[in-house]
Amino acid sequence: MDHPAPDPIALLALADPKLSGSLSAGLEKRSHPLPPEVLSGLVDFILKSISQEISLGETVAQSLAQLVESGDPEFLERFCRMTDEAAGIGPTFGRLMASHLGPVLRTVRPGLLRKFESAVRVMHAKGIHTLYEPLACLSDLIAAGDLAGAEAFLELMEETFAADLSYGQTRHFAHVLPQAAASFRRDRRATQLQQIRRVMATDTALVDALLEGLSLGLTFLSPDALDTFVTRGFEKVGGNPTAGRNFLSLSSGIARIVLEKLQTAVPLDEAKPGIERYLQARTGIRISVKSLSDLPASSWASGDAPPLVCTDGRHLYLVDVLDRYETRAENMALYRTLSRLESACIEFGTFDFELERLREACPELPHGGSATETGESDLVQFFALFPNPELAGNLFTIFEHGRLLRFAAARYPGLVRRLMPVLEKEICTCCQSASKDPGKLLYAGVTLGLGNAARLLEVPEISESVQTLCRRFENSAARLPAVESSALLAFEAYPVLASRDFQEGSRPFRFPFGMKIRPDLFRDACRHLTPLIDRIQAELEKQGQKAFRADIRKQLIETGGRLSPESFSVILASSRSRRDSTPPDGLPVDLYSRLSESLPDLFEPAGGVPDHPVDASQVFWYREWSAQIGDFLDRHVRVVEYLPPGDAEDMFEGVLKDYRGVVLTIRRAFELLKPQGLTFLRHWPDGEDIDLPALMAAVADRKSGHTPSDRIYSKRFKETRDVSVLLLVDLSGSTKNLVPGTRKSVLSVEKEAIVLFCEALQVVGDDFAVAGFSGRGRLQVDYYRYKEFEETVTRKVRRRISGMTPQRSTRTGAALRHATRVLSRRPSRVRLLILLSDGFPNDTGYKRDYAVADVRKAVAEAASKGVHVRPITINLWAEGNFDSLYGSLHHNVISDVRELPDTLWRIYCALTK
Repeated sequence: MDHPAPDPIALLALADPKLSGSLSAGLEKRSHPLPPEVLSGLVDFILKSISQEISLGETVAQSLAQLVESGDPEFLERFCRMTDEAAGIGPTFGRLMASHLGPVLRTVRPGLLRKFESAVRVMHAKGIHTLYEPLACLSDLIAAGDLAGAEAFLELMEETFAADLSYGQTRHFAHVLPQAAASFRRDRRATQLQQIRRVMATDTALVDALLEGLSLGLTFLSPDALDTFVTRGFEKVGGNPTAGRNFLSLSSGIARIVLEKLQTAVPLDEAKPGIERYLQARTGIRISVKSLSDLPASSWASGDAPPLVCTDGRHLYLVDVLDRYETRAENMALYRTLSRLESACIEFGTFDFELERLREACPELPHGGSATETGESDLVQFFALFPNPELAGNLFTIFEHGRLLRFAAARYPGLVRRLMPVLEKEICTCCQSASKDPGKLLYAGVTLGLGNAARLLEVPEISESVQTLCRRFENSAARLPAVESSALLAFEAYPVLASRDFQEGSRPFRFPFGMKIRPDLFRDACRHLTPLIDRIQAELEKQGQKAFRADIRKQLIETGGRLSPESFSVILASSRSRRDSTPPDGLPVDLYSRLSESLPDLFEPAGGVPDHPVDASQVFWYREWSAQIGDFLDRHVRVVEYLPPGDAEDMFEGVLKDYRGVVLTIRRAFELLKPQGLTFLRHWPDGEDIDLPALMAAVADRKSGHTPSDRIYSKRFKETRDVSVLLLVDLSGSTKNLVPGTRKSVLSVEKEAIVLFCEALQVVGDDFAVAGFSGRGRLQVDYYRYKEFEETVTRKVRRRISGMTPQRSTRTGAALRHATRVLSRRPSRVRLLILLSDGFPNDTGYKRDYAVADVRKAVAEAASKGVHVRPITINLWAEGNFDSLYGSLHHNVISDVRELPDTLWRIYCALTK
């Protein structure tokens, strides 16, 4: 009697239930079942791999579970064959092949597979160590959808490891090339990898120079410009190899001049400070500018190109580099245009949409789950009410763009006039063939006006339905002027356009610069506020008060999560204004009392100032002195300013108590430095009053025949001190070391000294600021503003200083240049920069002679700007030769850090008396 063949999945489950489950999950997602013999072969191969090594079997099973979802049986067989061959050489090679062959096969690109096989063969011949990082990078490129970059990367790997390289070189290139490929922009990655391959084929010794140049700015060149630059580098190499390497690495002044002439692209870091300052000044709202690359790749639909700009209601996201136009000036102007257009969503309340408020204006709106029940934003809930949510979202964006332009034109007419030519040109590009697509024509009509749209798009006739919708838009402000008006218009327009081919074939409607309203991003940015909104709304309902969730959310964002009585008044007034003609002013006393008792952790007392973190405010670029080339490296170091949150426990009172004897001495000493009020000066040739004794002496001289003195006047003047001082504190990781013989860290003792320093300067009345710095490489020097010149030593300032923590490294030159920039803007006659550090500078690529030379240059630059630098070094490790860092004069070395609290104020007293 014949027995049925055993189930392959059941056999695998006996060996490993977890792997069986993974493979079953992949099989369930297939549209067509696998032939039994293919499935049996896959299970046999997994079992064989497990028997060879458990980790190999697990990797094989996991890769096959992903590959069987849509993989052709031929590709599955090829996977098993190639992985088996690799495992026959060694289980490590087998695991690498099993991990990274699957993504290649899933691309269904025979050309990519051939390049993969060829490159892996060449690399493996040099050693298994050459495969780890390159194959991981390849899988990442494929996962990101950059197949052109993946092919160029494989070609580079094959070219590189086919060369005659030493073992050290193979390890080096297996590490640096994947890192470089991963850092390149997707749209330029393939061409930049081709240039590296070109240099590799010419001279492997030049590759590192080109990689350095790419990291310093060559990535911003267009493909043709980069090709021109590399060709110039080869010409330099022909005459002088050292000059050629310096040229490709941007270490020479000529190279930087050539780069500036060739570069048309503008990086976001260059445009960001100006954009943030402009938006802050225009809107009064702190809008932080971030890079689009900070958003996950899943933010965009598969196959869609990311937009140039978008917003989540709290931040503005701009493309990392703009190179749409042929000149840098045009691309910089486009950055400004994009930011000014998109920031209107934040300024004019696009994300203040409230579905319940819309229902009050439009009772016939269909009902669905509430935002509280689903966790989605109100806009997403609104779109979900329609059979085609994407169409509803597009219609909302159309009318909302029109509303924002109308509001912007009313408030900033000159600005909108300047922006309209750029916007008109982009709309014309996006709305080509508008006569065949009512959606495109509707967008042009709403944003530009029907007459302008017909003229610019050359549309001979506009349908009556589009004209009607445009007229409704023009009249919508009288009905509902807020963001809900756009949603109401979308609801009215949906039946008109739902039956038409809104997407023009299979392609979705493309908005200018990709500026589509993204409520999903807003939802993610504000998800953490949902529990707070639920609590507040529930408590207000208990008190018999009505409040919209959008109004609560807006106040929480503006106040950093702490609501004042004024905030609650705004929330309640917004709801009452819909019902009452004269909403009450302020918050009733009894309601204030009940809310403060039930929500103590959210309620900020009247007049209070909320403490909350502030994003990085500005980015600054500084040059750095390179002793190697004897010249400055322009725009080489990036300094990012931060305003730390004032949320640490206040340590000031404890320090003042522990050092009460020193505090008394400080107060007495600094009282002597204070101006003594009016000073009376006698014997002056001119003045406010007659000096009577001098006048009598002059009369006596005249009568006796002697020439009298003309110094017969007296004057009074007010004594003042005109001093600004900035205390700059090194926050490097070494400050966490314990002071010998104590249980305190170096930074703890430094903070105690800062407390006494603040006490002293408050007594004498000098203008002062406190800042800290730390380095994480040349592109991330952090500058923390603990106390500004204009601030008094408030509770918030004290808590900021108390929260100082050790960070990373020490790139002193950049910190000195930035502190000099801050201090040089002070109008004081004496400007003093005290640097408190615990040793020599030390950062990535910033060590020994190179760092010392740069610090000396920074000190000299400060002196040229009228800023006197006075370093105080805590020589904890008995290092010598600090003269090489700051010169032989004007610096102090403390051998015992415990002396610092008593010494710092004495040094300052001596410097400023």
